[in-house]
Amino acid sequence: MTVTNNPMFGCTSPSDFWGRRWNRLVHGVLKRGVFKPVRAYFPTFVALAVTFLASGLLHEYVLYVITLKNDDETSFSPMHGSHVAFFAWNGIIMLLECAMCHTKPIQWMKTNLPAPIVTLL
Repeated sequence: MTVTNNPMFGCTSPSDFWGRRWNRLVHGVLKRGVFKPVRAYFPTFVALAVTFLASGLLHEYVLYVITLKNDDETSFSPMHGSHVAFFAWNGIIMLLECAMCHTKPIQWMKTNLPAPIVTLL
């Protein structure tokens, strides 16, 4: 399985980036382990928010484990919380995309603008 699929220049939207292009292995794990179980009981937007929160917490945990300090004062001291903030922000972007993707201006941009421009927007 290819883990990424030209994520920076091949994607056309945030959902395309996170769903089909970036770290597809973790995407599958989060989809099966978080999104689908939450989606069974709550609306899609709640499942989406919980999934991005879980991803942020997972990244924070990994960062914590790999940067555990020993007695050496030269150990790297990361800023904890930044991964949760990053994934919360991306969750908000995904929610906005879901809310706006069917509007006429967005549809026009997707069909009439070049893919790199759509990616930047």
